[in-house]
Amino acid sequence: MLNRKSILFKTNNEKYNFLIQRILFEHNNERPILIGTNSISESEVISSLLIQKNIKHVLLNAKQDSAEAFII
Repeated sequence: MLNRKSILFKTNNEKYNFLIQRILFEHNNERPILIGTNSISESEVISSLLIQKNIKHVLLNAKQDSAEAFII
């Protein structure tokens, strides 16, 4: 399990690469994972990276309130 210490990255690319690897780890172990972001645009960047890796996911970013409410 990832320890709870803060991790700092020099670039967004490094951060996203780490995040995708972590998601792949959890995905391969059939564990759900919730990724929180600071903005809708950042959630969309992460979603596009997951699409590139063919990782099934559901994007919840308050842009489709009724659909997201149904999921939750």
